[in-house]
Amino acid sequence: MMDSNISNSHALTPRDIGLILSCRCQAACAHCLYNCGPDWHDWMDEEEVRSALEAAKAAWGDGFQVHLTGGEPFLRRCTTRFYLIDWNGWLR
Repeated sequence: MMDSNISNSHALTPRDIGLILSCRCQAACAHCLYNCGPDWHDWMDEEEVRSALEAAKAAWGDGFQVHLTGGEPFLRRCTTRFYLIDWNGWLR
């Protein structure tokens, strides 16, 4: 049986984390893990994104990559200052 009292010193530090900014997407793929599509309208606002990134940095330091995903995060152009370009290839 595994010991459930593992200290934080044994915990793994993530190298990658993902923030789902929204489930809004220009597609409605049947295979989508998050059931994203054009009918979604809610987004993480700038303060929520900043707070999540600050919490991750406080917990794990600077040694991780952040992947902003969703749906299609580029559908909200005002959040593009948070990330480098990496999209699903057919932004309109």
